[in-house]
Amino acid sequence: AGGHDAVLAKVVAGETIAAFAHEDAQAPVTATRDGDGWTLSGTKAVVHQAGAASVFVVSVEQPGDPLVLLVPADAAGVSVRRYSVVEGGGAGEVTFDGVALGPDARIGTDGQGRAVVDAAIEAGLLALSAEALGAMAFVKEATLGYLRDRKQFGVPIGKFQALQHRMATVLLEIEQAQSAVINAAAAFDGDDATARARALAAAKYTIGRTGALVAEESIQLHGGIGMTWEYAVSHYAKRLVMIDHQLGDEDHHLQRYIDLAKAA
Repeated sequence: AGGHDAVLAKVVAGETIAAFAHEDAQAPVTATRDGDGWTLSGTKAVVHQAGAASVFVVSVEQPGDPLVLLVPADAAGVSVRRYSVVEGGGAGEVTFDGVALGPDARIGTDGQGRAVVDAAIEAGLLALSAEALGAMAFVKEATLGYLRDRKQFGVPIGKFQALQHRMATVLLEIEQAQSAVINAAAAFDGDDATARARALAAAKYTIGRTGALVAEESIQLHGGIGMTWEYAVSHYAKRLVMIDHQLGDEDHHLQRYIDLAKAA
């Protein structure tokens, strides 16, 4: 952890929430040298769980290698504008107004910044893909239950062949997505960085494509009730859509997979 073992231990124990502040707003965040430390200025956009975070892991793009800094949420000059995202979760814009940081705020050393950022993004891709699998499993079971329980013309609607075929397609696509995520998890701790990146891109692309299908089909098979606030399926469907747009959508990761395959 590069001198941040105590903070990391609290994050692992669930005592501290850390948020990754990576995407710049209109103007990029800058870190100006101030003695042995830095002065941080600028705004990071769409920082998930910004309102709940105790610390921010802030990436600062600069010539050569990015700088990664650990910033306490209660540090002087840090402010958060909270808002809700489409699925109801929390995010926010985090502004750093001349935040003074000491040399111990840095994560990693010279030349390690890009590796730190890439590691954070790769871990996020795997976590999001695994979360999406869980969401799809819930939606699948809820939809199967509805097809068994909802009756028309005196029989469960799951008896209708057209709906059976649509549900079969959903099940097959979820199985393929699960295989892609398992493959990414297997490659995650490997020494081949290109193979790991390619497996993660494949998983995130598959999750995005399959998540959209599962969300759309589950709501279609439920009918109007699938869109209601009181019914859990609607919230899981929105979460699946949101996951696709976090850390790059399916189009981004398809292109990334193609580029990595060409470079191999």
